[in-house]
Amino acid sequence: MSETKDPAVFLRELYEAAVAAARPTFGPDQFFDLDPTKPALVLGAGKAAASMAQAFEAAWTGPLRGAVITRRGYGQPTKHIRVLEGDHPAPSEDNIKYTKELIELAKTRREDEQAIFLVSGGGSALLCQPIKGLSFDEKKQTITKLMHAGADIREINAVRRQLSSVKGGGLATFLRPGKITTFSISDVVGDPPLDIASGPTVTDNGSPRDALNILLRYGVSVSDTLRALLDRASRDGDSCGKAENGDAYIFLARPLTSLRAAAHVAERAGVNTVIFGDDIIGEARDVGARHARLAIKYASGECDVKLPCVLLSGGETTVTKTGNGKGGPNTEYLASLFHHLEGHPTVFALAADTDGIDGSEDNAGALIAPADWHRAKTIGVDAVEFLRRNDCYSLFKALDALLITGPTYTNVNDFRAIYIE
Repeated sequence: MSETKDPAVFLRELYEAAVAAARPTFGPDQFFDLDPTKPALVLGAGKAAASMAQAFEAAWTGPLRGAVITRRGYGQPTKHIRVLEGDHPAPSEDNIKYTKELIELAKTRREDEQAIFLVSGGGSALLCQPIKGLSFDEKKQTITKLMHAGADIREINAVRRQLSSVKGGGLATFLRPGKITTFSISDVVGDPPLDIASGPTVTDNGSPRDALNILLRYGVSVSDTLRALLDRASRDGDSCGKAENGDAYIFLARPLTSLRAAAHVAERAGVNTVIFGDDIIGEARDVGARHARLAIKYASGECDVKLPCVLLSGGETTVTKTGNGKGGPNTEYLASLFHHLEGHPTVFALAADTDGIDGSEDNAGALIAPADWHRAKTIGVDAVEFLRRNDCYSLFKALDALLITGPTYTNVNDFRAIYIE
């Protein structure tokens, strides 16, 4: 990399490359045995659902109709597929209303129509209809408590599926009979289809009792009503979709694709690259501390990688919330990294969510530089105190280090880059 290049600009370029690689495109090779000249009914849900619908329309020449639900502010202009904007991460009554619209539309599938489902991260909250006997408020409160208790995304989605009539293959039941083709942008470690937006078109072999055990393991209070609904060995038949032989599930983008795109940009700039993996999970602050120790080793020459280098990673870390501050897993990771680096003079870092939102605030994440450590000392900002309050958004706002991108119209989860001069 050129010696005059600003490390913050370089890190931002890597992030932008990662996001660009995750944006949806459709080509003939992705349609497989679909016929793009024939009619299609298109449904979808997720933060990337509107951009996926827009891209699908651009590639499909036959008659189209349908609707997708995306996060408020993430809409894109479309001609034939309606875009409905709901709330995320906490679902609202609008989400319930729009989910009912998708169900009613699914029921109108004609025999000559190919059924298409577009899914990406965020779909779990956006596509929302509780099982019979469970109120919307109780479902929302239960999932929120589980998230704050530090459950990982697979555990959260396992519970979501059992509390929903549209997840775990539930939506597919309204599109039957006939083949369903799902196009997906993965935001989940390992890319399991059942966990991406809780698998609206994917069969769930889990049981309600599995979900109850997860809630109890994390100490989430369970009402008598909810306990009765979950204390069963299997789901009701009408809310448990079964895959058919002709169904297809096709990935448009995955986390590793984005990391490789960022690595390509770095290597073209003459920066050596190490990819830790796209599957890193665990407490955000613990991962941040571990990566700080690794970064110091690379900076000291203990590792067999010539400087400058960049350490890339993805995945989905979690935050066990004990304070009442603002922020998400990327700022919590970065605050811990910042604390443990102690202003190391050659280490810079960026951590951000590829959807443009870290948690529920207006930032994708944040960036740090050695100068920020000394500035924090000067103005009396203590990263440890902000970590204690789970208030890492405020830490980086005080340092003017937030990364604010606005909607990216895609989502392959966390992106982290540590640049070492």
